[in-house]
Amino acid sequence: MTSTLYTISKEITTEGNPNAGKGMTWRAGSNYVGNTGNLIMDRDGYIDNAPTAIIDLSDLMSQIVGRQCPQTANYRVKSIGLSLRNVDDTIDNEKGAVFQGFIGYRSPTSHLVDAVQMARKAVTAASSGEITAASTYLSVAQSYTGFRFNHGSEWEVRFPTDMGGISGWAAAVPSGQSQATLGDILYLYNQHKFSGAQDDYGNKLWNSRVMTEYSKLGFSVSLKNAQKNLDGITNATVEDMAVNDFQWVAPAGNHLDVFGGLLWVTLTHSHTKMESVNSDTIKDEYRLVADITVEGWSEW
Repeated sequence: MTSTLYTISKEITTEGNPNAGKGMTWRAGSNYVGNTGNLIMDRDGYIDNAPTAIIDLSDLMSQIVGRQCPQTANYRVKSIGLSLRNVDDTIDNEKGAVFQGFIGYRSPTSHLVDAVQMARKAVTAASSGEITAASTYLSVAQSYTGFRFNHGSEWEVRFPTDMGGISGWAAAVPSGQSQATLGDILYLYNQHKFSGAQDDYGNKLWNSRVMTEYSKLGFSVSLKNAQKNLDGITNATVEDMAVNDFQWVAPAGNHLDVFGGLLWVTLTHSHTKMESVNSDTIKDEYRLVADITVEGWSEW
């Protein structure tokens, strides 16, 4: 029996605006990322403050299937690809670019599921005694009330659940934010369940039940355009173009289980940018394209 495969191919555009990005958005304040999602390289090849794009598979799949897909689910990913594209603007890309980094995601565990379920129950309890557009039992408008959460900061996904109705939430979480964010949820869960002596084991190889290292896939992508001869004498075009994309494909019969349908792409390095007389006075700009194959999801 074969299953349906859903393929997604999209430029990661906009910066700090998930409503415009609709499933793929650069985190607000990302270095080396313009407000339209254009990327530029760093002069010494190391990109500080690690610009990060959030990929929300529940949002992307909702657009494909025409119904609300839950974020409280594990999404089965069969392949992930990344590539660079030239930008159609007033800056002519006359050289090329190399970007390196990693794709992050959380592999599901029972504690991760329990942590998000705890937060969802807290919201349900807080809203059960009121009537608003997002209240649990009676509401003044038709709105989806499924629990939705950011990865690490505000406005990374569309329509994140508001935790502000829970008394003391903002004061208790590290970010001080009212939007549901996975980092805050895991912090509270860890404090609630494992802050005492019950986890005081010797010789342990782990640091926390839930505040764990996430899974990563390293990548490199590059694009080399036709270039002008910069010897100052001729103006010949050197036609030595090249494209190198990143592609990960799951072995036959396997897939990645992506907790909450959240992936993030973090840039850590680029090729160096020369500062010589013959170098560009205006940096070339590029966009990153993500290609993802999703087999389905399992709600919890």
